[in-house]
Amino acid sequence: MKFSRLAYPALALSGVLVSFSCIRDNIPDCPALRVNIVVKDKNYFNVDKVELEDRLATDLPFKEYVPTLYWVLRDVETGTVMDRSNGLIRVEGDATSVQPDICPCVPHGRYVLTVWGGLESEAQLSENMDKITFHPGNAGGADVYMTNDTLVYDAWRNDYTVEMERTKGKLIIEKLDIPEGIAKSEKRVSGIFSTLQAYKFEYSGNTFVEAVTDIVNRKQTVSKTMLAPSVTKDGTELNISFLGDKTIDTRKVNINMRRNELTVLRYVWDAPTQQFKIYVLVNDTWEAVNTMEVE
Repeated sequence: MKFSRLAYPALALSGVLVSFSCIRDNIPDCPALRVNIVVKDKNYFNVDKVELEDRLATDLPFKEYVPTLYWVLRDVETGTVMDRSNGLIRVEGDATSVQPDICPCVPHGRYVLTVWGGLESEAQLSENMDKITFHPGNAGGADVYMTNDTLVYDAWRNDYTVEMERTKGKLIIEKLDIPEGIAKSEKRVSGIFSTLQAYKFEYSGNTFVEAVTDIVNRKQTVSKTMLAPSVTKDGTELNISFLGDKTIDTRKVNINMRRNELTVLRYVWDAPTQQFKIYVLVNDTWEAVNTMEVE
């Protein structure tokens, strides 16, 4: 069978259309946005210099570092919430990372993903879920983690990994050779931040924490309290009183709380002077608070 020259272009065009039609019919749906959440701050920066705090292995399940999660995905331009977790999620299983169940209906765009970790209750979060109150009831509270990341989601970018960072520090106080008749100690820590804004990892506000420690071992009693960072350098004030048959007040101590760092003090009862000598751990050296002499 012969075709005229005019027939060739028409036939060729028909073939191209058929070819494009077949390709179009087989294009899969665009991959959904996928985010892999991992833990960055698995140990405190100075953990290896503090005998009273154990270093954690770096390959433990995610839940061993961060037991709960709360996440929210917002449109960058409008601030509209596109998706969020269904309340506070308790992390289960032995996986070392967590993937939030983001709806595949979320369209391409630019988003901000905010993830809070370790919360005991979502009541700590602001109405917009972008700000946290650290010490409700003036208690130390939990070890809180956070990440806030901008994600560009399109046909080429749909798979991300974000890292959670610790937002508080830890105050460790060791009390040695406590005298007879003392049943507990009370501490008040003031001059620490009260809130954290996720978008700029920005601390603000000013609050205090109060706590009581029972003296179960007069030879050595250790207390550990999670605290927000100091409002100003060395501007956090620590006051401790020992209570029982008598009351022993100790001198005020100015300390510096930092994010993801251990602040360690030692109170040693000195019988001849009938008072506590106070030491602070600086790097790996104990220094007396009153004279700052190396012990």
